[in-house]
Amino acid sequence: IYPNLELKQRSGKLGLASAYLGAFREVLEAHPNLRAIITMDADLSHDPAVVETMLEKLDAHDLIVGSRYIPEGGTHGWELWRRALSRGGNIYTRIVTGSPVRALTGGFNCYSAELLRRYDLDNVRSEGYGFQIEMKIIAHGLGARIHETPIIFRNRTVEESKMSNSIIKEGILLPWRCSPIARLLRRLKQAIG
Repeated sequence: IYPNLELKQRSGKLGLASAYLGAFREVLEAHPNLRAIITMDADLSHDPAVVETMLEKLDAHDLIVGSRYIPEGGTHGWELWRRALSRGGNIYTRIVTGSPVRALTGGFNCYSAELLRRYDLDNVRSEGYGFQIEMKIIAHGLGARIHETPIIFRNRTVEESKMSNSIIKEGILLPWRCSPIARLLRRLKQAIG
């Protein structure tokens, strides 16, 4: 029914980041004239109607982020604790990393293929949901033109949230690994030998 749809099956749970990175590599290699790659949840938490808006913004931007944290954006169906944890986590990450992006943890993103080809995908170190943060911080470091477009994130109606202690721990530690201080220390270590 959908000739352009391809399902990738993996041997088991290998982590969110490895799924994204594997797909990025495969699609970029298979389609040299590709304009963009859009990432989104397949459970309709992300409204597919926003894809058109993202593609319209692609001429002037390298990364379009679907944002719950700008005017006209928001969440629907989230408990107060989850809204507070998400907003607080994004503020915390922005402070530690110096990133201007308000929705660092969001997964509804449109990357220009040109931008993705500038990443060193082999050096993306996050394994879980912190991947979303790291990819945006790398984009900022590459000088990407980043735009946030408002979305309403709707809570899933099937299954439960995958929020866990390990996800929260990664969200606390990852920003420090991506911070300007950590990048400076890595450069000094390389320079010293």
